[in-house]
Amino acid sequence: MKLYFKCALTHIKSSMQYPLSFIFTLFYGALIPFGNIVTISFLFYRFGQIKGYTLYEVLFLFSVAYLAFSSTETILRGFDMFSGQIRTGGFDRMLTRPRITILQVACSEFPFARIGRSLVPAGTLVYSIIKLGATWGPRQTVVLILAIAASFALYSGLLLLRASLCFWTTEAIELSNILIDGGKEVASYPITVYRRGFAAFFTFIIPFACVNYYPLMYILGRDTSVLCALAPLLGLAFPLPCLLVWRAGVRRYESTGS
Repeated sequence: MKLYFKCALTHIKSSMQYPLSFIFTLFYGALIPFGNIVTISFLFYRFGQIKGYTLYEVLFLFSVAYLAFSSTETILRGFDMFSGQIRTGGFDRMLTRPRITILQVACSEFPFARIGRSLVPAGTLVYSIIKLGATWGPRQTVVLILAIAASFALYSGLLLLRASLCFWTTEAIELSNILIDGGKEVASYPITVYRRGFAAFFTFIIPFACVNYYPLMYILGRDTSVLCALAPLLGLAFPLPCLLVWRAGVRRYESTGS
């Protein structure tokens, strides 16, 4: 991790060489989640509620989902851009270095200016908690931290899986983008608003509902069962099989030949 932080610091210093560009990129990044919040607000302005859920409850869900997504996208951007390493032979150089490949890929990109995407959902999370006026205690705090950590782990696993598939396909397949970006949108709303089969897929196969909807229902007092509080554990375990796919891909890799 010491190496990662050194590389991240180098990327940050590089970004700050052009402060005006950095500020504009930061501002542009903040506009994206802000636009989503405006869309959600207009939706509730028109309909008032969605299957019994209020605006601030949905903003609560959205904030956790987008905060985890944007943070993962910033910290692990190298996996999102990994197909370029395969095409240009960059991964060949990584294999010759005395460091684990996952760490090197993570260090290859760090778009610090994208942190603007995390600032808006972080502020919205605090705002929605205040407006909801939910009973808050140590258990709710622990479950919220667990939900955010599990969401980050889930997105990290999906990015790792997306990068791993490049060992077989060279280019990242579009399905992985659909799962990551689409999953973020799914997690932004209560899972109960979707059809049963769709909801089951994003609960038991790719557990977005387990890292977002169920723990937040526990925090809001809508469901106080222990299963809801412990559901994020599935998200924390999700990167493990993705790591096995990565290792299988590394063993299969035969260089670019260039």
